[in-house]
Amino acid sequence: MDFKIMGIDFEIKYKPGKENNVAYALSRQMQYNTLTTVQCEAWEGLEDEVQNDAKLHGIVKGLIVDPFSHHGFK
Repeated sequence: MDFKIMGIDFEIKYKPGKENNVAYALSRQMQYNTLTTVQCEAWEGLEDEVQNDAKLHGIVKGLIVDPFSHHGFK
């Protein structure tokens, strides 16, 4: 197709899929959600502490059954 707008001649060409790199990249979802991770020394013992803390253990169990059972937690 040939078009003329304001004295500029241009042509529109269809390029399928990967031939049109920019449009192809913009139309794809991100494949990598996380490229970096954060490590914290305190994190290693946190799961054990949650399991051994009766109050936190109750909150976790409640959230598994009903995610909205404890306001402020998901």
